[in-house]
Amino acid sequence: GIRGLGRFYFEVTPIESTGLWRVGWSTDDGNLIVGTDQYGFGYGADNEGFGLNGQQGKRIHCDEIENYGEAFSKDDVIGCFLDTIEHTIKWSKNGLEFGDAYRIPSELLHSKNLTALYPTVSLLNSTVELNFGDKPFKYYPGPDWTPVCCAPPECTKRSRRKGPEVSHIYILTTQYVYIHYKHCEMK
Repeated sequence: GIRGLGRFYFEVTPIESTGLWRVGWSTDDGNLIVGTDQYGFGYGADNEGFGLNGQQGKRIHCDEIENYGEAFSKDDVIGCFLDTIEHTIKWSKNGLEFGDAYRIPSELLHSKNLTALYPTVSLLNSTVELNFGDKPFKYYPGPDWTPVCCAPPECTKRSRRKGPEVSHIYILTTQYVYIHYKHCEMK
């Protein structure tokens, strides 16, 4: 996960037009259905999945769902931004930024134990491709943003989640950030 000060970015691309999904950031205490509690911030499908393939462009936090951005579908690239300097989270579609979606509560970022926010994807009958920066981004937002895989060690933290509660994507995300940050080159 990401902790400490910085601006971090990754991309998600749906590779099929079925199912529902959300993408965002959550703490170790967050529900793996991102956005359903106070520890997760999500973008994507609402709970019912109405709209264009269920991906109608909603922001979700504390299970409160609001319009944000725009609908997306197969092959659109969703950019995921975490700015721990300005305490904001936002998303983009195909390089078009939607503006700040959430202001992160300072108690999440500046607690005694430096709470980490983990890239989180919740899927239902869907498949997505994740790019943490190990290959060129399709819509890299510029040098002010660090690819998640390039986060310095002092800005990363392993998840304490273990066992069957952890989804495969959550394990992939936390291990990927931890193992591959040294192999990423900034451009």
